[in-house]
Amino acid sequence: MIKDGKIEEVKKHRGEVEEEIQKYVRDYKKLAEFYPERKLYFYQIEPKYKIGSTISTLISSKNPDDIIIIVSSSPKEKVMLYLSARNQTKREDMNLLLKNALKGLKNADGGGHIPAAGGRIMKKDLEIFKKRILNL
Repeated sequence: MIKDGKIEEVKKHRGEVEEEIQKYVRDYKKLAEFYPERKLYFYQIEPKYKIGSTISTLISSKNPDDIIIIVSSSPKEKVMLYLSARNQTKREDMNLLLKNALKGLKNADGGGHIPAAGGRIMKKDLEIFKKRILNL
């Protein structure tokens, strides 16, 4: 429950969060790496808030056949990256894609469902993860 004195602060942050989400959704085609043979967008972001899952869902809902892989970090997090994978048409199983790409990586974890999955990897393993995603 939010106390009366905190309502304005929550409203302020809500606007900031929504603005940041819209910025990343609006700019993804300019900023993400696109692999046309797979219809895959690999989008690395550094948001102020934990919004990677929301961003991947919004982008994939507008582009249901594309595979969207969001890799997010934050300035506060020194070791881990967070993953969000989406494909709304289910032409590829996001759960299996992430599980296979994460196999054997130290401290990596992930899973989900066919159209949506999430996980985490160590920053040092980003290139290995990316190569695996592109080769699976």
